[in-house]
Amino acid sequence: MLQLQKYTKNFNKVVVLLTISDVFAWGPYFVISTLAGIYLSGKLGANAIEFIGVGTAIYYFTRAL
Repeated sequence: MLQLQKYTKNFNKVVVLLTISDVFAWGPYFVISTLAGIYLSGKLGANAIEFIGVGTAIYYFTRAL
């Protein structure tokens, strides 16, 4: 911990705390979404890439509206 404080001594404390909070807030989301993707690709079989492509296309289409 002391080494980390030595390197971040010149950083703004608010920026450091917000970055750490983002890691803890978004980190589990990325891990869970990755594991869900692996699980669903096993359940859907060979068509997983096709489903992901269609889902991504629908997402971007609705976002553009």
